[in-house]
Amino acid sequence: MSRFMSMSGLLSKIYFPREILPITATITTFIMMLFDLSAFAVFLILFHFVPSSMIVYFPLLLLLLFIQTLGVSFALSVGNIYFRDLEHLWGIALQAGFFLVPIFLTLQVYPLYIRNLLYYNPMAQMIDMSHKVVLYNTLPSIHDFTYLILVSFVLLGVGYGIFKKFESKAIELL
Repeated sequence: MSRFMSMSGLLSKIYFPREILPITATITTFIMMLFDLSAFAVFLILFHFVPSSMIVYFPLLLLLLFIQTLGVSFALSVGNIYFRDLEHLWGIALQAGFFLVPIFLTLQVYPLYIRNLLYYNPMAQMIDMSHKVVLYNTLPSIHDFTYLILVSFVLLGVGYGIFKKFESKAIELL
């Protein structure tokens, strides 16, 4: 989010596609996540957990997570230039969001009215589908996959649209 701020001198002197900055930040974070997942794989091996054949859907979920993250990164990268405190507010929002997403529980343990609210959160859907695929040997419904694909590409489109709309003005503000 702060790449534009840290590269303000370079951005005002040399032209290059500005999309590179949020894309490289997202790719870097994604690669770090893959290293974290390799540590998770080591624990799976140590505990003699053999994933089922449903694990083949997990890379698709990771791709959708990357698309969602890229869309949010596009919007936040220019938003941080206009509102300098956005970076700190986003950190607080992520911490609060951690408690709004069922990491250790499944969605089925919540009452129906809370479960219906959580289904609108794409991260709750992502984590629930990951649980089903990796741990419970269950294929998520086509409705859930369709919803997640749709939300991922809408987030990417809206984020990129915000980025393109405010990109030139944001560079001037640096």
